[in-house]
Amino acid sequence: MTDTSLPSTYSQFTLFSGLCNSLYPHDWHTFVETWHSMVAVNAPVAEFTYNLIPFFSNARKLQPVFQRYMKFAQQDSNFLSTMTTVLMSTPLLDRIQGILQAPRLFQAYVVALKMDDASASHTQVMNSIQAFLATLPAHTRLAMQRVFAEAEAADSLGLTPSTQETLFDLLHGDTQLYIDVLAALQLNQSRNWAWDAVVTKVKTLVLAKKPQAWADTEQFLERLHWGGYQDYDEYGGGYVDEYDGDD
Repeated sequence: MTDTSLPSTYSQFTLFSGLCNSLYPHDWHTFVETWHSMVAVNAPVAEFTYNLIPFFSNARKLQPVFQRYMKFAQQDSNFLSTMTTVLMSTPLLDRIQGILQAPRLFQAYVVALKMDDASASHTQVMNSIQAFLATLPAHTRLAMQRVFAEAEAADSLGLTPSTQETLFDLLHGDTQLYIDVLAALQLNQSRNWAWDAVVTKVKTLVLAKKPQAWADTEQFLERLHWGGYQDYDEYGGGYVDEYDGDD
């Protein structure tokens, strides 16, 4: 008997995660960009299938799954929208899965995200996530909050994983302090703080918990401000200049 129920967001993640693991980073990036370009022009679902199926050449067991999901998308445009959301969340979800480990726990987190509920407000989603986090041990919750903070810093400031890891090491591996500093760095953009005010905020945070780390952290901030951190862009084949804040 054919299953006519829509695939869950967890099942969609499993598809995209499996595909991601079968591709080189550049090819995964190309897959995502191709998907987005077709969403932008409201391309027919058949075009999605035609243009994207070649990416499954190293994951042939996933090809029929993808094709079946595309048939659902032909019947329900909301399902394509959900798939797009899951696709964009896949790298972050991969990291969360590594933290939670237990499949049932991870599935519960995916459900808490309400990615298949177009009517869910931001507040409802955040409340759902917070309710899930409240069920976790403190160390697991902190590890997840670190992932969230790094994702926000990457989106807001363009901080790459290696630069984030440098900052984490400079702060002597203090996860909560690291999260607080990442949040403070974004005040330049989120609240239009002057860079000097951001530095003062970071200095206050660091001196309160890890005073011995301030000298190196101050140098890090200076390099960051003047575009001193460059990471090789494995997708585009060039170097990426990171945050260069306004004075």
